[in-house]
Amino acid sequence: MINLRRPLQFRYYSRDHSCSGNYSLVAQSVLIEPLNYNEPTQIHLAYGDRLDQIFVSYLTNSSQYSPQCQYGLNPLSLEFHQNGTTTTYTASDMCEGKANAWGPQAFIDPGYMHTILLEDLQPGTIYYYRVGNDELGWSAVYSFTNRPADKNQGVTLIAFGDMGLSPVEPGAKSTVARVTTQVLSKNITCLLHIGDISYARGIGALWDAFMTQIQPIAARVPYMVGIGNHEYDHATGGNKDPSGAPGPGGFRPG
Repeated sequence: MINLRRPLQFRYYSRDHSCSGNYSLVAQSVLIEPLNYNEPTQIHLAYGDRLDQIFVSYLTNSSQYSPQCQYGLNPLSLEFHQNGTTTTYTASDMCEGKANAWGPQAFIDPGYMHTILLEDLQPGTIYYYRVGNDELGWSAVYSFTNRPADKNQGVTLIAFGDMGLSPVEPGAKSTVARVTTQVLSKNITCLLHIGDISYARGIGALWDAFMTQIQPIAARVPYMVGIGNHEYDHATGGNKDPSGAPGPGGFRPG
């Protein structure tokens, strides 16, 4: 069970043997609350424009929050510190349904996304870091290796596309497992998800589950993304599309 920043309840429904008619509620669990509503979740890395930059992003439940990253060259001595910025979005920011309507199978409160820019990082160097703050708690300590200084030096990428969420998309679990093995055993420079990210199709809870699914790799290696048709082919709401794709080649429906 993942931290969706709200109490959860499991319900068991049934209907007749012919699989017709309405579902009837048979049983339900007690409400299950997160141990920490403001647990840092969905931790992921991305490259900045400069060779010495890395973005660290994560999510919590609170807007009254000072996002921080502690980092350093020793996991037992995170001597550097950087503050970040916070943002969120609402259903009215989304282009079309299901994403722009509230409901368990549509838009849910996404929490608050925190982004911290680390700068002046040394090339090819292992850094250890954690995110959070003293008041609401810290994440585990993760590590990453900054990219090399020489632009002509060879790098190792792992590229994939069309990855959804297991068990809805069964291949996702094995893909993440294989990538995790590579990340932990080899010097992987970055990950490239070339498009069709999560297949959430407007269901907010699936985005939470997808970001939780990729955290074991995205918290260790920059997770760079491209735009696929599932990110681009909205039929309405083009005025809310933040991509800035120009017409007529850009797809920006009114």
